[in-house]
Amino acid sequence: MVEIWTLRLRLILTPALAGAVALAITLALVPAPRMAPELVRLLHSMVLIKGLIAVGAAALVYWRLGRPLRSRLAWKYIACLALSAAALGWLWGLSWVPVGGALYWAGLIGLLLVARRDPLLADVTCRSE
Repeated sequence: MVEIWTLRLRLILTPALAGAVALAITLALVPAPRMAPELVRLLHSMVLIKGLIAVGAAALVYWRLGRPLRSRLAWKYIACLALSAAALGWLWGLSWVPVGGALYWAGLIGLLLVARRDPLLADVTCRSE
């Protein structure tokens, strides 16, 4: 039971820390792009929407970590979420937006690929009537 608690705690802390570090590095090293304030607000709202999608994915992974699984598989889930969170931090700085968007989607697609190899989720069958 302790192992599940630590995995869930790492799930919360690792992506949050990755996003915070990426945001801090982006804001510190990259100059702010010169854009119209309306465009900046629009892009930031789009990043917030992506953040909501990432929170939904994190909630599903949090649920999954409540069931027995191998440590290696759990770390793959956490690494994919951390990549998406770091990409969100990068995107907030509005620098090299296509690269940040690609990294964000790479993390979410990675989650899908990890879930596809997950034995618990692989046993789910679709029944058509």
